[in-house]
Parts: sequence; C-alpha cells; structure tokens
Amino acid sequence: MVNRCLLTANQNAVIPLRAQKISIEPHFESESVNIMAKHCFQILCTFFGVLTMEALGGERMSLETCCKTGRVYGLRNELCVSLPRVSHSPVCRMAQKQCCHAAVKERLCTEGMNSAKRNGLCDFSYFQTDPYKVNTAKMCCECCALGLLARKENQTCQLQISLTLHCRNVAQACCLEEEHGLIHQASPLLSNTTTGGGGNNQRPDLCAGVTRCSQLCVGNGSCVCLRGFYLKSDGYSCEDYNECLSGSHSCKTGERCINTEGSYRCQRETSCGTGYELTNSNTCQDIDECLVETHNCGHEFMCQNTAGSFRCHPRHQCGSGFIQDAVGKCIDINECVHEKSPCQFGHTCINTLGSYMCQRFSVTCGRGYHLNTEGTHCIDVDECTRHNACQGHECVNLLGSFRCDCRSGFMFNSISKTCEDNDECKIYPGKLCAHKCNNTPGSYRCSCHSGFKLASDGKNCEDINECENNPCSQECVNVYGSYQCYCHRGYQLNTMDRHICEDIDECATGTHNCSASQSCFNILGGFRCLSFECPPYYRRATEGRCERLPCEQNSGCQSLPLKISFYNLTFPTNIPVPAAVFHMGPTSSVPGDNIQLHIVDGDAEEFFSIQKTAHGGVVSVQKPLLEPRDFLLTVEIRLIRYGITSIFVAKIAVFVVPDQPGLSNNWPKF
Repeated sequence: MVNRCLLTANQNAVIPLRAQKISIEPHFESESVNIMAKHCFQILCTFFGVLTMEALGGERMSLETCCKTGRVYGLRNELCVSLPRVSHSPVCRMAQKQCCHAAVKERLCTEGMNSAKRNGLCDFSYFQTDPYKVNTAKMCCECCALGLLARKENQTCQLQISLTLHCRNVAQACCLEEEHGLIHQASPLLSNTTTGGGGNNQRPDLCAGVTRCSQLCVGNGSCVCLRGFYLKSDGYSCEDYNECLSGSHSCKTGERCINTEGSYRCQRETSCGTGYELTNSNTCQDIDECLVETHNCGHEFMCQNTAGSFRCHPRHQCGSGFIQDAVGKCIDINECVHEKSPCQFGHTCINTLGSYMCQRFSVTCGRGYHLNTEGTHCIDVDECTRHNACQGHECVNLLGSFRCDCRSGFMFNSISKTCEDNDECKIYPGKLCAHKCNNTPGSYRCSCHSGFKLASDGKNCEDINECENNPCSQECVNVYGSYQCYCHRGYQLNTMDRHICEDIDECATGTHNCSASQSCFNILGGFRCLSFECPPYYRRATEGRCERLPCEQNSGCQSLPLKISFYNLTFPTNIPVPAAVFHMGPTSSVPGDNIQLHIVDGDAEEFFSIQKTAHGGVVSVQKPLLEPRDFLLTVEIRLIRYGITSIFVAKIAVFVVPDQPGLSNNWPKF
C-alpha cells in the first residue's frame, strides 16, 4: 500500500517522499519476531515520514541497508553494543539498533523452539548470567511445545487459550511445521559441547541465509505460510485469506463475519437484551446485578441474582441445613436429593431437619412417599386424603407431592403448598377503586373518603350533600366532598365546631358606631344605640336611673314616682310562650309590704303580662311574636309600706329579633 510521508528538511522546505511497506527478509522461524520487526519499521516510517536519510541531511542510505547492518551484527554477536556506524543519521542508527535486537531475539527464540522440537526440554542453564536470554528462549520453547502438543492431539493450531500474541504465533508456527513434517534445526546460540579448535557440532540448516520468506522457511528452503494465509505467486509473499468473502467461515445465523489478519471473528448482530451482556466469545452472559451492585435492594433486603434480573429477599439468615424460600422463610434442605449423595456407597441418606444421617442400605422413602405394608418399596402419599392440605381449596394429588387448585382471588404457592390470598389492591394499584381499596380474603372492597359515598357500581364514589341534613345553624353550602357553614351578618362561626353561628357582641368588641352620648346595647345579629334623659324634677343618679328631686311641702311633684329606671331586653321570635322575660321588685323587703304592679303603657296588643310574686313581679310574653318588633313597656310599681305609698316606674325597651335556629333558649333572668 502506498502512503505519502512528509518531513520538514529545513526551515524553508517540506520534502514529500513516497513510502512503501518495508519488507523485512526473515532469517528465523519465529513468526512473532518477524511480525514485530515489520511493525517496528512501519512505525519508524510513519513517525519520521521518510525512507531515506537524505531528508535529514545525511548521506543517502535506505532503511533496509541500515537494518541489514544491524541484523548481521545481531546474528554474530550476543549484545547490540558497539554497532558499526554506517551513517550519521539518527534514524539509521535507530534502525540498526532495533534490527540488531530483533536478530538477537530471533536467535534466542529459534534456540528455544528447536529445543522443544528435539527433546521437549526447556532448560537453558548455559545462560547463567543473563535472565533475559533464559526467559526469551524458555518462553519460545514452552510456547512451541504447546503447538507441538496441539498437533499431536489433533487439535487446531489456532489455540483457543489466552496467550500473548508472540506466544500464540510461536505455538502456531511449530504446530504448522509439524503438520507438514517440517521439523528442522537452526543453529543454537551456544553449544553444550565445545572443541579445542573453536568448532561446533551444528547441523546444516537449509533455511540459513534465506531471508525472502515473509513468514516461514521449511527445511528444504521453500517458503510456506501460516494458517489463514496463502502463498502468492512470487513464492515467498503471504497474503491474508479472507474467510468472510470466500464463505469458509463458521458464523451462525444472526452473526456477522469480520475478517482479521490470518483469521476471522463472528460478531453478534442483535443485542443480548436487558440483564445480559456480550462476552468476548460472542455469547450473551447474564449480568450479576448483585455482584456489580446495580440492584436497588435496600439495607434490610438481600440481593439474589436471577437470569436476566435479580430479586430482593429479606435479610434473614437461615441456619445450617436450611435455605430461604421466595418469601423469606427458612425451609429444610433435603441433602439426600442432590445428584451426589453425601453418604458413602452402601449407605442410604436420610434427611433430617437441618441435616441428614447415613444408614446402611434400607428402603427409605423421600418426601411425599412412604413404605408399603410389606416394607419393600415406596409408594406415593395421597396428601389430599390425610389432612386438610389445601384448607378449603380443591386438592390434587401428585406423585410425591400435591397441589391446590385455588379459588378465585387466591394463588397457589408451590413452596409452602398453600393457597395465598391475592392482594388485588397491590396487584392493580389505583385501577380497581376510585378512592380506597381494601383487600379481603379472596376479593377486595372499595370505600370512599369522607364526604363521599360508594356508588351503585361498588367502585366509584359520589359526593354527599351534607346540607340536606341541616348541619349548620344558619346557612350551609355543599362543596365537593364536604360542606361549608356560613352565618348572617352580625354572627360568626363557633371556632370549635365550625357549625354553630354565635352572635357578635359589637358593644364588647367596639365595632359599633354609637356616639359618646349613647350607650351600646347588643342584640342578636346587631346592636342598638340608646340614650335617655331624665324628665323635669329628676336627676341622673346612675347609668339608666333617674331620681326625683326634693319637693317643697304641698308641692305637686310629691305625686311623681320616686325613681324611674331604664332596662333593655332582647329575644328572638321563636321564644316559647308563655315565657318569663323580666323580674322586678324592691331591693329589700319588709314584712307587711304590699306591692302592686301594672303595665301602664307600650303593650296595646297585650303581648305581655305581669304577675305578682312573693317579693316583686315578673313580666312574661303571653302571645307568640311572629316577626321582629320593638316595644317600650312602662311598668308602674306601687309599694305600700307602713301605710305610706311609694311609686316606682320601670321603662323596659324590648327588642324582638328574627328567629335563629340552633341558638340557646336559656334566656337570662332579670
């Protein structure tokens, strides 16, 4: 293949040079060393971008020439020191050095390969002071022995074990030479015996000096190629054999053939799916989520790997001889059912709880079987006839076991051999009921949140109109799933139950608009601003009371009441009749007092009445008041004590307010 390499020769010019693939003529049998040398000088070309030294200012000399001088030196010497200087170019010097090292390694590797071919021994004690030589020769010897062994056992020369590229190529070369009967010897580095004349006992090698073969030289000097290559028409070059194009590959359906140098590989075209990964051998392998810690099991659970997934089990450790089932229970391990019996030959394994025991041969039946009456063999136990195995479900006997055909809403647990309730609410969350799902044995039941009732379909929920039951003392507004109570003006909801409307005392809270000269009187749902003035001949004694001024003798004011008192009273129209609403009388009583009471004004329609009591009187409502009204009753009280008559007047302002359901009827006593 032709590349273009560029190298800056000086500050002013860039010299383009044509580069071609370097052809190293090997003089050794180690294919890995051959490939290593080729790659080394291809890298030199790529890195420096030149095949001649002329671009570096040195004398014109090709890399092949530089390499050849280093190689010759390496074949004749043990160390690559004091290399002959054939050029002042640093690139040429590097080529010499690398080719020399490759030649030394070639000789060491060839010696190791030949040792394996001769006697299979890989002992190189004659390299007493150089571990590098021992390791190199021994590695090639052992790798060659692997290739010879593979051929001897009629295995493929492409060893399917994890070897280095160098070792794999050495093993393949020895295997292929053995296949073609090409066992030949190369000159060893050092002879085990020496002669006084400095001679050696080396046998002639027809491949010695043959450098044109790109891969292997056989004993007669011919060139051969490794498996996966074919010899080109020039007789020494090897070309890769494309198994994918020729159809000689063994890739299966669903795999794609990819050609490689000297071989091919099959690549899977479809993914392995969730929970699996593709291995180097092109097969799908389960991912152990528990091992790589990609699971989501909590601290209280234990991860168990499954094919393509994992399970989380409660972290409950079972004792020796027990195993945890799918629901976290510890069940006994039947050691006797394993393929390899734990007992010696001639003994029978008997399972026990958490263990087992070995007994000399006798008929012992496993779980689900029992001895026949003769004690000669085991017969099935019909669990369905012995006890209530399925607890009300249908029992089906099986050989050595049984199963339960569970009713609807239950599922059979093959481990515990029981019918377990299906929690439909957990299996189908949010799909069965509109609001709340309550599991029941074998079924489920729907219920609704507060403020709703279950519809006729048993699944949906309908809003309840709570206002139909009048839960509020005044106004009720139904809302979705609930209701809200509201009050009329002048009322507010009770802060405790939020249902009862309570009167707002504007006079106490200061939210009235009465003037400074007026007094505020609270009524249900509002207030009144009241004021009073004492009539002539009277003075204001206290708030709401006027007293008569002293009169001259024989004056007409002596017939006026001694005191005029003002009172305020309020109640709703729903007050029960008759109802005492106001009590009155002297502050103190004396035996012999005579009290006379009369409503003298303000009750033209006779809604009120007054009755005498032991020490005074009481004003009562005697007729129903059907609508709000205001009254100003004038009540006269005559007290006759010791023959003297004293007159008192009570001005009672009565405010009848609208009926308020739910309010207390316990009116204050006066």
